[in-house]
Amino acid sequence: MNIKLLSASLFLMATYWISLKVPAMHMVFYPTLGAFCVLFTTRSFERIEIVKVIIGAAVSSVVGCLFYFIYPGALSILLVSLLVMWANKKYKLNAPPIMAIALIPFFSHPQHLWLTPLFVFLSLTSLFVLIGLADAAARHAVKLPFAQELRKKYLFIKSVKTR
Repeated sequence: MNIKLLSASLFLMATYWISLKVPAMHMVFYPTLGAFCVLFTTRSFERIEIVKVIIGAAVSSVVGCLFYFIYPGALSILLVSLLVMWANKKYKLNAPPIMAIALIPFFSHPQHLWLTPLFVFLSLTSLFVLIGLADAAARHAVKLPFAQELRKKYLFIKSVKTR
């Protein structure tokens, strides 16, 4: 099993546990955060690309909340969809979950709109840091003398190219 996938799954588990304690966070994280976990762990992005995706998701969350606050109807969903798809294309974000982030307020009806962009930014930044640490740990583990033996026995640490 790839250590990044394991880390992302543990992150989802921890996030879900937190969302049980803070009910307002539940709709913010699922299924959108799971989609970002798959995106961040299966594609090889440069760090700057992931930062662009995180900023794009946070901005789209602000746009969705703003339009929901002004008018929580079908016209707002249309305008948010058009704006987010345009931004996705213009800035070459290539991250479909950003659209789901923008639509969260229309389906979760949050009591405090300002929390949604904050939670989105914090959760994606935390995921980015965790995936980065897991990647660094996997690269370091490959260099250890007993790593090859562990990999053969347990198939846990996937070989990683060292830079």
